Amino acid sequence: MTSIPPNALLLRLKHWPRLKSCHPTEVALLGLKAERVLELWASQNENWRFIKQYSINGASGAPGPKLREGDRQVPEGLYRIIGLNPNSNYHLSMKLDYPNSYDLRHAKREGRSNPGSNIFIHGKSLSVGCLAMGDEAIEELFVLVRGDRIRGSKSNH
Repeated sequence: MTSIPPNALLLRLKHWPRLKSCHPTEVALLGLKAERVLELWASQNENWRFIKQYSINGASGAPGPKLREGDRQVPEGLYRIIGLNPNSNYHLSMKLDYPNSYDLRHAKREGRSNPGSNIFIHGKSLSVGCLAMGDEAIEELFVLVRGDRIRGSKSNH
Protein backbone atom coordinates (compact mmCIF):
# COMPACT_ATOMS: atom_id res chain seq x y z
CA MET A 1 0.00 0.00 0.00
CA THR A 2 1.41 3.38 -0.94
CA SER A 3 1.23 6.30 1.42
CA ILE A 4 0.13 9.81 0.59
CA PRO A 5 2.73 12.41 1.57
CA PRO A 6 1.60 14.86 4.28
CA ASN A 7 1.74 17.84 1.90
CA ALA A 8 -0.80 16.21 -0.45
CA LEU A 9 -3.51 16.86 2.13
CA LEU A 10 -2.44 20.49 2.45
CA LEU A 11 -2.49 20.93 -1.32
CA ARG A 12 -5.97 19.47 -1.56
CA LEU A 13 -7.30 21.60 1.27
CA LYS A 14 -6.42 24.69 -0.75
CA HIS A 15 -9.25 23.61 -3.05
CA TRP A 16 -11.69 23.84 -0.13
CA PRO A 17 -11.10 27.21 1.55
CA ARG A 18 -14.46 27.00 3.39
CA LEU A 19 -13.52 23.59 4.76
CA LYS A 20 -10.04 24.73 5.81
CA SER A 21 -11.38 27.85 7.51
CA CYS A 22 -14.02 26.07 9.59
CA HIS A 23 -11.61 23.44 11.05
CA PRO A 24 -14.25 20.69 11.06
CA THR A 25 -14.49 18.16 13.85
CA GLU A 26 -16.41 15.82 11.56
CA VAL A 27 -17.15 15.45 7.85
CA ALA A 28 -20.02 13.60 6.18
CA LEU A 29 -20.86 12.56 2.64
CA LEU A 30 -24.52 12.59 1.64
CA GLY A 31 -25.39 10.61 -1.49
CA LEU A 32 -28.61 11.52 -3.26
CA LYS A 33 -29.44 8.74 -5.71
CA ALA A 34 -32.23 10.37 -7.69
CA GLU A 35 -30.25 13.61 -8.13
CA ARG A 36 -27.01 11.66 -8.81
CA VAL A 37 -24.94 13.86 -6.50
CA LEU A 38 -22.70 13.32 -3.49
CA GLU A 39 -22.53 16.25 -1.08
CA LEU A 40 -19.66 17.03 1.29
CA TRP A 41 -20.69 18.48 4.65
CA ALA A 42 -18.48 19.60 7.56
CA SER A 43 -19.33 20.07 11.21
CA GLN A 44 -17.72 22.26 13.81
CA ASN A 45 -19.29 21.84 17.26
CA GLU A 46 -22.31 20.09 15.69
CA ASN A 47 -23.00 23.04 13.38
CA TRP A 48 -23.17 21.43 9.90
CA ARG A 49 -22.30 23.39 6.75
CA PHE A 50 -22.51 22.40 3.10
CA ILE A 51 -19.05 22.47 1.49
CA LYS A 52 -19.17 20.99 -2.00
CA GLN A 53 -21.28 18.91 -4.39
CA TYR A 54 -19.90 16.20 -6.68
CA SER A 55 -21.69 14.61 -9.63
CA ILE A 56 -22.07 10.85 -9.48
CA ASN A 57 -20.77 9.63 -12.84
CA GLY A 58 -22.16 6.13 -12.55
CA ALA A 59 -24.59 4.25 -10.33
CA SER A 60 -27.02 1.49 -11.12
CA GLY A 61 -30.50 0.74 -9.89
CA ALA A 62 -33.39 2.97 -9.00
CA PRO A 63 -34.54 4.76 -5.85
CA GLY A 64 -35.17 2.20 -3.14
CA PRO A 65 -33.04 0.07 -0.84
CA LYS A 66 -30.54 -2.62 -1.72
CA LEU A 67 -32.20 -5.95 -0.90
CA ARG A 68 -29.84 -8.71 -2.06
CA GLU A 69 -26.50 -9.53 -3.64
CA GLY A 70 -26.58 -8.86 -7.38
CA ASP A 71 -29.68 -6.62 -7.46
CA ARG A 72 -27.50 -3.76 -8.80
CA GLN A 73 -28.96 -1.35 -6.24
CA VAL A 74 -26.96 1.28 -4.38
CA PRO A 75 -27.75 0.97 -0.65
CA GLU A 76 -29.72 3.65 1.16
CA GLY A 77 -28.90 4.43 4.78
CA LEU A 78 -26.17 5.62 7.16
CA TYR A 79 -22.77 4.06 6.52
CA ARG A 80 -19.17 4.50 7.57
CA ILE A 81 -16.10 4.30 5.39
CA ILE A 82 -14.22 1.27 6.70
CA GLY A 83 -11.45 0.88 4.14
CA LEU A 84 -9.34 2.83 1.68
CA ASN A 85 -7.79 1.18 -1.38
CA PRO A 86 -5.13 3.20 -3.23
CA ASN A 87 -4.58 0.26 -5.64
CA SER A 88 -8.18 -0.14 -6.79
CA ASN A 89 -9.11 -1.25 -10.30
CA TYR A 90 -11.32 1.87 -10.20
CA HIS A 91 -8.41 4.28 -9.59
CA LEU A 92 -9.07 4.75 -5.83
CA SER A 93 -11.86 3.34 -3.69
CA MET A 94 -13.43 3.74 -0.26
CA LYS A 95 -15.32 0.75 1.17
CA LEU A 96 -18.60 1.27 3.03
CA ASP A 97 -19.73 -0.83 5.99
CA TYR A 98 -22.70 -2.21 4.04
CA PRO A 99 -24.42 -4.28 5.23
CA ASN A 100 -24.38 -2.73 8.68
CA SER A 101 -26.32 -3.99 11.71
CA TYR A 102 -29.49 -2.15 10.60
CA ASP A 103 -29.40 -3.78 7.14
CA LEU A 104 -28.73 -7.23 8.62
CA ARG A 105 -31.56 -6.89 11.14
CA HIS A 106 -34.05 -5.89 8.43
CA ALA A 107 -32.85 -8.63 6.06
CA LYS A 108 -33.33 -11.25 8.77
CA ARG A 109 -36.79 -9.94 9.67
CA GLU A 110 -37.78 -10.06 5.97
CA GLY A 111 -36.29 -13.53 5.42
CA ARG A 112 -33.47 -12.36 3.16
CA SER A 113 -30.22 -14.31 3.66
CA ASN A 114 -27.78 -12.38 1.45
CA PRO A 115 -28.28 -8.58 1.45
CA GLY A 116 -25.07 -8.05 -0.56
CA SER A 117 -21.62 -6.72 0.22
CA ASN A 118 -18.59 -4.91 -1.20
CA ILE A 119 -20.10 -1.48 -1.75
CA PHE A 120 -17.61 1.28 -2.59
CA ILE A 121 -17.33 4.93 -3.54
CA HIS A 122 -14.73 4.86 -6.30
CA GLY A 123 -13.22 6.50 -9.36
CA LYS A 124 -13.94 5.82 -13.03
CA SER A 125 -17.42 6.27 -14.52
CA LEU A 126 -19.12 2.88 -14.51
CA SER A 127 -20.54 0.99 -11.57
CA VAL A 128 -22.93 -1.78 -10.60
CA GLY A 129 -24.18 -1.12 -7.07
CA CYS A 130 -21.46 1.37 -6.09
CA LEU A 131 -20.99 5.13 -6.62
CA ALA A 132 -18.56 5.91 -9.44
CA MET A 133 -17.36 9.49 -8.92
CA GLY A 134 -14.73 9.90 -11.64
CA ASP A 135 -11.01 10.02 -10.92
CA GLU A 136 -10.64 13.70 -10.02
CA ALA A 137 -13.48 13.64 -7.49
CA ILE A 138 -12.37 10.39 -5.84
CA GLU A 139 -8.85 11.82 -5.45
CA GLU A 140 -10.21 14.80 -3.49
CA LEU A 141 -12.50 12.63 -1.37
CA PHE A 142 -9.85 9.94 -0.74
CA VAL A 143 -7.30 12.50 0.47
CA LEU A 144 -9.89 14.17 2.69
CA VAL A 145 -10.99 10.88 4.28
CA ARG A 146 -7.42 9.63 4.67
CA GLY A 147 -6.37 12.91 6.29
CA ASP A 148 -9.34 12.75 8.64
CA ARG A 149 -8.31 9.22 9.70
CA ILE A 150 -4.72 10.34 10.35
CA ARG A 151 -5.85 13.30 12.50
CA GLY A 152 -8.22 11.04 14.43
CA SER A 153 -5.74 8.23 15.07
CA LYS A 154 -3.49 7.80 18.09
CA SER A 155 -0.60 6.48 16.02
CA ASN A 156 1.40 7.93 13.14
CA HIS A 157 1.52 4.56 11.37
